[in-house]
Amino acid sequence: MTKEELFDELGHPIMVWDESMNVEATKSSFYLYEVHQVGPTSYENKVWFFDTLDAFKRFTYSLDLIDFIFQIDDEEFSEDEFESERPFQFYSEMQKRQWTIEDCKQYVNEYNHCLMDLIHFGSVQELLNVNDVQFEKCKSLIFSIEELERNHLHEAEYQIMNDYAQISERSPMQSADRFLQFLNESW
Repeated sequence: MTKEELFDELGHPIMVWDESMNVEATKSSFYLYEVHQVGPTSYENKVWFFDTLDAFKRFTYSLDLIDFIFQIDDEEFSEDEFESERPFQFYSEMQKRQWTIEDCKQYVNEYNHCLMDLIHFGSVQELLNVNDVQFEKCKSLIFSIEELERNHLHEAEYQIMNDYAQISERSPMQSADRFLQFLNESW
């Protein structure tokens, strides 16, 4: 399979990336929390939303070709000479397989790129289920992964809830519509 055949089948990876940037959170959607490099020593976090597991699976194709996406504007980059680390057929076959939420989490855990760390994949409903006790824990500063684990929190949940606590006294469980609005406006 050639690069052109792959792009015809799955869409251009930049188009897939851009489409994924415009998805809004709903009660039934999924999210990916990631941290990416924006400068030599600075990083930024982002939450991506996906309507379905298949939408996330499709996005992984653009993540795997992230070097292609980020280099395309470089004057020295040649789209014709670009080689993927994996054979292009791999991406086509990967997209044909049905994924579960566990497959998505496994992909996130195994993803490795120097410019981006995928931290957590989950359902927005999990965030909406954060109760008052968990929400209170997220209001305080937590400095280590061990402390998060002791409080039964993961980094993504903590970061999102800590930001939400800046604008709301009520947990997402008590104010689902306001929390969804926060997700769509803030992330």
